[in-house]
Amino acid sequence: MNKHIRLSIIFIVFAIVFLNVFPAYPADNDSPEKITDLSGRKYEQALIDLLDNAEARLREAFNDLKKIERKRL
Repeated sequence: MNKHIRLSIIFIVFAIVFLNVFPAYPADNDSPEKITDLSGRKYEQALIDLLDNAEARLREAFNDLKKIERKRL
């Protein structure tokens, strides 16, 4: 049991030291970059097409499940 306590204390100390040396955010910047406009992005149309295709495929799958359920009855 003492071995687990020692390892836990060593791990906690290591984590504290590591997080102080390598912070998760840049120290010179108080706030993250702000994105103001997404409408001019190249991927916008590709994302719309992807969502439209996904919606159509989900409808097809749902209709197929309905057909299978009807066959069971």
